[in-house]
Amino acid sequence: MLFPTLGFLLFFLVVAAAMTALGTRFAAKKAVLVVASYYFYAQWDWRFCFLLAGSSIVSYLAGRLIGAAEEAIRRRTPVCRCSPGLAVAG
Repeated sequence: MLFPTLGFLLFFLVVAAAMTALGTRFAAKKAVLVVASYYFYAQWDWRFCFLLAGSSIVSYLAGRLIGAAEEAIRRRTPVCRCSPGLAVAG
């Protein structure tokens, strides 16, 4: 799916309408954005979904570990918060 196409415009409008309809239900908004991201990447090449899933799992687990850590450790871990996404990006 390329950005300057009608297919992307339709995709964008559907996702934007879903975000507006969900209002302040942030958990539901996050779920819709995750599903929309997977759909978007699958339109280009379905194999990217595996890369996205791996990145999502690593980022989620890193966030859980940082959230469970003490405050002193959290202040020293800004690199850990960005590393999984940057490693996947290349």
